[in-house]
Amino acid sequence: MSGYSSEVESFEHNGRKVTIYFDPDAESPREFCNLATLACWHRRVNLGDEQIVGMSEDKLRARVTECGEEIMALLPLHLFDHGGMTMSTEEYGDRWDSGQVGWAYVTKSRAEELGCVGNSGGDMWDEARYLKAIKAEVETYAMFLRGEIYGYEVKGADDDKLDACWGFYGLEDVRQEAKEAAEGSDDPAEDRAAEELAARATFAGINGEVES
Repeated sequence: MSGYSSEVESFEHNGRKVTIYFDPDAESPREFCNLATLACWHRRVNLGDEQIVGMSEDKLRARVTECGEEIMALLPLHLFDHGGMTMSTEEYGDRWDSGQVGWAYVTKSRAEELGCVGNSGGDMWDEARYLKAIKAEVETYAMFLRGEIYGYEVKGADDDKLDACWGFYGLEDVRQEAKEAAEGSDDPAEDRAAEELAARATFAGINGEVES
């Protein structure tokens, strides 16, 4: 972690102070092991996995077929760009600040590589499931574009750093993880307080014996 970004919120939980931050060093989710390919075009920035020239669905399918691949499912990619970017498989309906910037698709070879074919894990991989997977990946990427990736830090009563973790997509996930960390953490301040109390008791006992 090269340094904290701005604080999002802080709260007390289980006697600990929890602080949620934006993650300034978040890695693009397109670096993860993804099922879909996001092929994009944009005049100013590189988006998704690969850069292509704007093309129709038919031309994209032909391009992929020429590479010896078969498309199992495909959806358009739309970008909203106004003071920040976000992406969706659905149109935004803003003629000035949004428009299509690419295609998201799953190839047969990639599905086979990841074991996402046939009846896997009790669920059938069909076009509907591939489309659902595409939408989930695009929404995760959209959170990255919007900067909605977080980390947390848990501190004890004396400001000791007890736990920290980064790279959470979505506030609800990071809040839940932070609360669990607060509940499972040991606070050195509690041990120090117990030791101090024991020392005082011992000192009082010794003094009492001497006075008697």
